[in-house]
Amino acid sequence: MAESNFNAGRNIAERKDDLVKRKRLFLKAYEQWGTVRAACHAVKISRSSYKRWHAEDGEFVKELDEVKVAFAESLEELALERVGLKRAHSALV
Repeated sequence: MAESNFNAGRNIAERKDDLVKRKRLFLKAYEQWGTVRAACHAVKISRSSYKRWHAEDGEFVKELDEVKVAFAESLEELALERVGLKRAHSALV
């Protein structure tokens, strides 16, 4: 769906609300899938939209950095589970 068609007939406040929602959905998708490509696909946005958000919205970049850390930690936990180290780590805590 082209962004211009999507926004046709919508006022500025509605467009801003939708943009905020799409950014939140993107961040949730990134946390789940861990790549820009997968998050863009899940939210049905173009990579150029993501690049624009990244270039223009410092708060989005900050939140994305936090989501990247969360995803990396989930991968670390999964790796530890697979090699059986999570139980050993849990016993130490």
